[in-house]
Amino acid sequence: MGDKFQLIHDVSPGTTGWTVKVVVAEKFSPTVAQRSPTKYQNLTLMDSEGSTVQATLYGQNITAFQDELLLGKTYLISNALVKETNAEYKAKSGEIQWTISGRTRIRRVEENNSNLLISTYSFTDFEDLPKYMDSNVDISVIGMIIDIKPQRIIQTRFGKECQVQDLVLVNKRFDTVLLTMWETFVDNECKGHTNSEIIDNMISEKHYLTSTPSKLSSKLSVPTAEKDFTEIKNIQGLKTVKQFFWIKGKASVKVLNQTYWYMSCNNCNKISSENYGDIYPCVFCKCTDAKAIPRAKVYMQLTDPTGFINATAIGNPAEYFLQSNAEILMNQTLIPTAASMRLSMDEDEIFYVKAITQELSPDCKFEILFIVNPSQIAGAKNKGKAPVEHIGNRFDGEIPSSLLELNFLESLQLQENNLAGSIPGFNQSSLREFKVSYNNLSDKIPDTGILQSIGLSSFVGNQDLCGAPTPTACSSLNDSSDPPNSNKKNPFFSSTLVVVDVIVLVVLLIFFIIYYKKYKNLKKQMKRRNSVQVDEEKLYTYLT
Repeated sequence: MGDKFQLIHDVSPGTTGWTVKVVVAEKFSPTVAQRSPTKYQNLTLMDSEGSTVQATLYGQNITAFQDELLLGKTYLISNALVKETNAEYKAKSGEIQWTISGRTRIRRVEENNSNLLISTYSFTDFEDLPKYMDSNVDISVIGMIIDIKPQRIIQTRFGKECQVQDLVLVNKRFDTVLLTMWETFVDNECKGHTNSEIIDNMISEKHYLTSTPSKLSSKLSVPTAEKDFTEIKNIQGLKTVKQFFWIKGKASVKVLNQTYWYMSCNNCNKISSENYGDIYPCVFCKCTDAKAIPRAKVYMQLTDPTGFINATAIGNPAEYFLQSNAEILMNQTLIPTAASMRLSMDEDEIFYVKAITQELSPDCKFEILFIVNPSQIAGAKNKGKAPVEHIGNRFDGEIPSSLLELNFLESLQLQENNLAGSIPGFNQSSLREFKVSYNNLSDKIPDTGILQSIGLSSFVGNQDLCGAPTPTACSSLNDSSDPPNSNKKNPFFSSTLVVVDVIVLVVLLIFFIIYYKKYKNLKKQMKRRNSVQVDEEKLYTYLT
């Protein structure tokens, strides 16, 4: 940044004729004042020395400047109103506040000052994010956006509809995290970007986001030390300050006569009254072509040496515990037994549990979000064979063939996404767990020893898959009953036939024209002959 412009600390109330070059370091969501209906939006601006100032837009100016003052971009700003900070609209510490209005002059400068922004932040590592899931502490993360999911509408438990959009971030170690943008952040930070643009700019452009804790789904640091687990007897006392708990213990089904599945929307997993496979408009996520699919659920009891709680597992945790899948559970008519599904655990496993506050009740409901086998963690650390798990992330596209190069891949779980295309020929001897159920995969399942040894449950929910182990046979592309040189599907033959037809029609038309002309000439000659004959008869009559 050049020295010919003033710095932020040079501008105070009453200063005139100033121009400051700044970078938009933070852009907060518009909100309403505490004691008035005034809507405002705060930004943090930073100069070349790293000094910051709060800038605020009010009312209609928020809409007027929505395409200006973009996060991470550089601007020349002058003629903003400089005044003492009003505590009601204060976002950060600082005594001076700039008010951006229609009188403020703003000019974009094509400079890349992302290094300046990075130097002023203290970034939180992806592995440490779970520590902040139970708090309202502001944190900063840095990563590259590698995918932007479609916008969607969700309904909160209070009945409010909110617009959200998921971004997939990756760090230098190629760890990933899912960042969910809400409401106005969808219109601001996500606006104008597409997946193709993100892929094209992966190397040259990094998008930096500062956010409060968000939804984490792709990577969680599973604790291994006993001190990191919460004893069940202490949960009731901690539920007012924490929402998520790691518990080490056992689970068992105490109520056998329960429904182990429900019909759900394939997009948002909300309950549906439609029949399996029906396409319908979902009232929850507003998806117009939602598909009704079964989803597993089980009500069970978690126990450790200190006590027990009742909890619900839905989706993958339920299938993992029951050692079955939703489609099989849907078709089960008898009360389950230990022979048809797993009803209890013999050894301790690790549970990631969410406490859900109930309205008008002091008690909480508990939902099991993840179940992890401790031996899998130890095996992955000792052998360097980590699983690849992207369950329910709504990924689309095809399964990358580059996964075939992972010689020590032990587990690949891609179920409940929107993946399409064919399945690569996985045949790694280390692969012990493989699940691609409930996607949009098609074509024949490869005849590799590993894939053919995997059960049907790993492939269900893909209507266009065929070949073993599915019961659907693959139809041959060429009908063997047709002769080898059949012209039935020969495009050259079809085009030749069309040309011949046109030529025949033209020839017939020419013959018709010639015939018609000859016919007219003959008719004229006949008329002349008849006229001469009549005249001769008249002359003969006159002479006689």
